[in-house]
Amino acid sequence: TSTNMQYKFMGAQGEKLGKFEFVSEPASEGNASKLRSNFAIYPYSSDVAYTTAGQLDRGYTGFIVSIPNVQKYALNSFHKESNVMGAVSSGKEDFKLNFKNLGSYLVLRLYGKDVTVKSIEIKSLAEREGYMTGAFYSGLAYNQNPVAKKDIPEWLYSNVILDCGTDGVKLGETEENAVDFWFVLIPGGTSKGFSVTIEDVNGKTATISTSNN
Repeated sequence: TSTNMQYKFMGAQGEKLGKFEFVSEPASEGNASKLRSNFAIYPYSSDVAYTTAGQLDRGYTGFIVSIPNVQKYALNSFHKESNVMGAVSSGKEDFKLNFKNLGSYLVLRLYGKDVTVKSIEIKSLAEREGYMTGAFYSGLAYNQNPVAKKDIPEWLYSNVILDCGTDGVKLGETEENAVDFWFVLIPGGTSKGFSVTIEDVNGKTATISTSNN
């Protein structure tokens, strides 16, 4: 129940069950005495904070978590550093943690002849209400789905950028062998739609927009 202690998952890669090993003490315990359950946030960050700001639904315990504005490409999935998960036990004596994703996901399927993608930017067309990445309040409650509140404007971004690396990612040439590009976003959507700008390794760009949420 101490705030922001760091643990490492000791199971093998891909395993869904396993134990955690203690790594390090937090800088301070903060409001740990007010927590009634054990909580965990992945990936670990010293910036994750427990909050009593009253921004969340009743019965939920709030944390300030963050989804990165610039994300790395991963084959057929989101990059592990882009995703954020949370877990809460039934009480202080319960140490079983069932992790749930705190973000939402958008997948673009792209194809084109002789195109190698260097980066992709998705931008909300409603900048003040279409925040996509950054820090937000995430509420956790035992046996409930997480809730998200975008109430920290100075830490929010209306876009997300996917970095495909120096060599880029080569597209398939037909719809049947299109390449999937995954983005992790703050839940909520954007009411006025969004634009997608694709840059290839030669510096050429293409932009398309949609009014869909």
